[in-house]
Amino acid sequence: MTLHLEEKKKKRIQNKVSTLKKFYDHLTAFIIVNIVFALTSNISEINIHIFRGYKISNLWSNFDHPKIFPLWLVWGIFLLLNAIHVFSVPLLFGERWENKKIERIMKEDKKQAKKYLS
Repeated sequence: MTLHLEEKKKKRIQNKVSTLKKFYDHLTAFIIVNIVFALTSNISEINIHIFRGYKISNLWSNFDHPKIFPLWLVWGIFLLLNAIHVFSVPLLFGERWENKKIERIMKEDKKQAKKYLS
């Protein structure tokens, strides 16, 4: 039983480390791409059309037009949401909820197995 718990703990830690690594990869890409775009914004403007005339631009200060958003702002919002997901304590679906859900599903599986074995 203890070996099973240790394996679960190891897998959970591996998942946490994997999630953390993905966040740091995301952060690195954000920094590199925005530095490149900041350096090249004087050379050419890149506009990505998203919908209904809204655009994402590589210009750092493109707040004068209400339908054009700077890339760093849009991507920064997603990066912030990713950071909240990775570093905050999940209130609704945390580790305690996960363990309870696993136990409930295991009990239901046992009931189903007993039903078909009887």
